[in-house]
Amino acid sequence: MNKLMGTKWFTFYTKVRPVLSGLFLLVVLESFRLNLAIYTKIWWLTLFFAGAVAQFVLCILIAVKSGGDYPHFVRFTRKVLLFETIYTAYQQGVETYVRNFDVISALIVFFVILIASYFIWYRLNVKYFEKRLLPQRDETSASLGDAPSSGFHEGETGTAGESGQILFCRKCGAKLIANSKFCSRCGTRVLEEESLT
Repeated sequence: MNKLMGTKWFTFYTKVRPVLSGLFLLVVLESFRLNLAIYTKIWWLTLFFAGAVAQFVLCILIAVKSGGDYPHFVRFTRKVLLFETIYTAYQQGVETYVRNFDVISALIVFFVILIASYFIWYRLNVKYFEKRLLPQRDETSASLGDAPSSGFHEGETGTAGESGQILFCRKCGAKLIANSKFCSRCGTRVLEEESLT
C-alpha cells in the first residue's frame, strides 16, 4: 500500500474486501447449514444465500482483475459496486424482517439503505476509481490557464509532462511521478504519450 500515491482505498477494495466477504460468506454458510429446510423453503432466504455466494465470487474476481488493465477493471468494478449496493440493502431488509416479521418495516429499511448506499458507497467509489482513467491538471497548470492535453489513450500510461498534467498507471491506478519510466507502486513500464502539448 502506497499512501503517498493515494492508493489506500484501492488496496482495501482489491485485497482486504475479498477477505471480509469470505468471512461473511462463512457466517451465511453456517446459518444455511443449521437452517437448511427454512432456506430451501422460503425463496427470499434462498436469494439472500445466493447473493452472499455471488458477492464473494465477485470480490475474488475484483482481486484478480485489479492486476490487469485498469480501464477494464473500472468497467467491471462499476457493475460489482451496483450489485453490492442492492445486495446490502436487501440483506438489511431481510434481517429486519427476520427480527420482527413486519414487511412494511423491512421495505422501509431496504429503500433507506438502498438510497444511502447508492450515494455513500456506489457514487463515491465510482468517482474514486474513474478519476484515474483521465489525466488530471495540477493546481499550477490550472492557475496558468493551460489547456489539458488529450494525449492519454485507454490502455496507456504516460509521464507527467511539461504541461503540468498528472497521469495515472494503467494497471494499478497510482499517480505517476513526473518523468518516471516505471510505476512506483506496481512497477509497470510507463509508455510515452503520443501527443503532449
